[in-house]
Amino acid sequence: MDRLLHYEISKKLGEGKNSETFLALDTGLQRPVVIKKFLRRKFTQDEIGKFNVSRKVIEEIGLAGLGVCYSIEEIDSVFYLMREYVEGYSIRQLAQMRRMSYSRTIKVAIQISKLLQQLHSRDQLHLNITSGNIFENLESGIKLLDHSLAPTFEQISSGRVAADDLIFLAPEQVEGKVPDVQTDFYSLGIVIYEALTGQLPFAPTNRESLRQAILAGEADLTIEELKAHPPEINLLLKRLLALRPSERFSSASELLATLEEMSQFHAHDTGRPPEATPPDQSRKWLGIGILFMLLLIFWLVLTTVYR
Repeated sequence: MDRLLHYEISKKLGEGKNSETFLALDTGLQRPVVIKKFLRRKFTQDEIGKFNVSRKVIEEIGLAGLGVCYSIEEIDSVFYLMREYVEGYSIRQLAQMRRMSYSRTIKVAIQISKLLQQLHSRDQLHLNITSGNIFENLESGIKLLDHSLAPTFEQISSGRVAADDLIFLAPEQVEGKVPDVQTDFYSLGIVIYEALTGQLPFAPTNRESLRQAILAGEADLTIEELKAHPPEINLLLKRLLALRPSERFSSASELLATLEEMSQFHAHDTGRPPEATPPDQSRKWLGIGILFMLLLIFWLVLTTVYR
């Protein structure tokens, strides 16, 4: 496939269980775009309607950190999503390269919390926060992608959501309950966990055991990779990944205030001890003075003895 509608496709970017992504050029607007081809998902007219409403709200807000989804198109019974092209690495890629330090992770979490603060204030939920949907770009900073494309309960229960994406879903999403702002906080907690440890908090042998682990709240917070960071990170993750939504943060503002306070602990970044405190200069000169006096006394004693 080298062309789709008015898009010229240049290369394939990736492939997963449910989709393929391509880099393309919008020949009308002369801008690069990403085309996501859904292999197993069908969108209902109600879902497309909600997507269009959400897209308009996001455009009105004008959030630079939220990746723009341009449209959903159905062509020959296959659905395609056209979205903004973002250069850079995803948090998942950076975590696998072990390049997410404590301070870097907290900075990313702060930026995501600010985006959620603005989304939630307009009765918008993201519900699709994963480490693969957060990109770090040197010029534009953090970009959060695939807003309003959360998997449906029917997709979750029928096994049409890849395990790597299922892990980021909150227990209430897995159970088919109505999500709330706390649902986004849970997913962000999984992102922070993976960023700091390079791994995901569940290691199930199959899909059903993964589902049960999520519903039981069995994220392992005792692993060695977490011990290399300030202990406050465990308290943060324990609250973000709480089984009951009511035990998580009550708002993005509360979460943001906590993260900004935690950013002050960057001296302990990646478990390295803080640099040694420079010696006090007055004590340094006092020591030199004492040494000089001892040498002077020693010289006087010698001259007296041999006089």
